[in-house]
Amino acid sequence: EAGRVSLTGEGTVSAAPDRASFTLTFRETAPTTREAGQAVNALTDRALTVLSSHDIPGENIRTTGINFYRKTRWNEGEEILLGQEAVQTLNITVDLDDKASNLNEIIDELTGIDDLGMGNLQMTLSAQSPYRQEAREAAYADALNRARHYAELAGRKLGPLLELRESGASGSFEGSLKYAMAPQAESSLQVQTGSYDITVVIEAVFALE
Repeated sequence: EAGRVSLTGEGTVSAAPDRASFTLTFRETAPTTREAGQAVNALTDRALTVLSSHDIPGENIRTTGINFYRKTRWNEGEEILLGQEAVQTLNITVDLDDKASNLNEIIDELTGIDDLGMGNLQMTLSAQSPYRQEAREAAYADALNRARHYAELAGRKLGPLLELRESGASGSFEGSLKYAMAPQAESSLQVQTGSYDITVVIEAVFALE
């Protein structure tokens, strides 16, 4: 009697990230909206000077938000106006060198700008297709090995593949951002690039003879 075995296979490939992105946030308060905007622009220009010195192209710098607010505080039930607040957010993409030393240098210089916020650091791969292909091959090999094992346990012979579906593909970064002591005994931020893992999950159905 013909039978079937349905199962999943999973394959993961790890690679060193070659691209990083992060956000910069500039926030200033001044008596007027125009003055607040000018103060934020001054901070932005300083950051752009740092990025330009590291040959970051303009297409890798994207403005993601410009906002103005009334900044107030409450005192015994009375709202007191402190001024106008301006906030600008940039998204920066950096193509990494072999040891991500350029990213460490950029972050170290940017942190020298007071009133600058930095966050949402992400690592990724610029070209993921070759790694996804390797992950698919590993996922299929995993499914095939499981199917053979189940056929052996059932005392059957594994037949041909009947169905195959890729049920999931994802990428994830494992790394860290930490403080380190430079040779000059000055604290600096160091990015540990870690690895970027690409995982593919498939669902397969094989015949049992």
